[in-house]
Amino acid sequence: MSDDSISKSTASARDAAAKLAEDTAEKARDTARTKVEDARDHTADEVNRAAEAAEAAADTFDAETLQAQAIGRLADTLEDAAQQVRTTDIDKLARQVSDFARANPAVFVGGAAVLGFAATRLLKARPASRGAAARETYTAPSSRWDDEDADMPDLTSRGAV
Repeated sequence: MSDDSISKSTASARDAAAKLAEDTAEKARDTARTKVEDARDHTADEVNRAAEAAEAAADTFDAETLQAQAIGRLADTLEDAAQQVRTTDIDKLARQVSDFARANPAVFVGGAAVLGFAATRLLKARPASRGAAARETYTAPSSRWDDEDADMPDLTSRGAV
């Protein structure tokens, strides 16, 4: 093989490798984007459910009370937050987070650590499986009056009745 054909083969292999790397990176970006969008939509749904729960709680109070008004405002705020989360542009959000991290690296790392600790505590607080809590049974404490043979005090003789 001549040096020219080796150079062409090398260049061709390099181009093929670059194309493969580019395609793989694009697929990874698409997968990440899909996962982030799914997480965004799930988060918006959860916030919306919280807003609905707050509205239901507000409905249990008289509409004129301070509690109903405060819970109603909370529900409105949660609905606005859910809408904002749902309509957030992922690329813009990523740029904002990146810019913030560059401008405030210590705050960003500290915040990430706090979020990590909070996520760990939440995950540890969850039951091992959703069915685990349902399988647990409640046993009411026994009363000394549950036994039919137990002598109950005669309250009529003391004038209690």
